[in-house]
Amino acid sequence: MERRPEGDEQLGITAAIAKVSSGPVPPPEVLEGYERIVPGSAKLIFDNFEAESTHRRKLESKASDRDTFRSIAGMIAGFVVALLLIAVAVLTI
Repeated sequence: MERRPEGDEQLGITAAIAKVSSGPVPPPEVLEGYERIVPGSAKLIFDNFEAESTHRRKLESKASDRDTFRSIAGMIAGFVVALLLIAVAVLTI
């Protein structure tokens, strides 16, 4: 084992910083950077987010309306089939 002279030691220190963001809107620091590069871009990002949210809600509402219609149509069809079976049974007797 070899000894180094005093004061000749080198320390290697490495630091890594990672920022993770999740969600539809970038963090404020990123928005600020976009705004510096392209003025008005932060407003465009928020407007786009709002339009996308409105669009998604409309689609979900339409899907919900279709599901309700299918459910009611299924119950009516079942009722009609049951009435037809009863009518055929009565006529057969």
